[in-house]
Amino acid sequence: MNSIMNIKRKSIIKSADWLMLAGKYKLTGQEVKVAYEICKGLSDKEIQQALGIKKGTLDSHVNRLYIKVGVNTRINLLLQFLTDIG
Repeated sequence: MNSIMNIKRKSIIKSADWLMLAGKYKLTGQEVKVAYEICKGLSDKEIQQALGIKKGTLDSHVNRLYIKVGVNTRINLLLQFLTDIG
């Protein structure tokens, strides 16, 4: 396997900031977990494996995240979060 694919990814958003974002957007615990994995740059399949959820469940969480945050793409979700934490 390509060594690039083996790089462990970290979120660029700190734990304290996740608490603030969760409160601001009224995110559930599972939505925060999904958002965290999205912000690490994981694919749908990687998120499903990391959280032990099915594609339909992931899609549902992502759609609710988009609605709550007022965005329609993963990159806009990350950019909004980065704007919020200043």
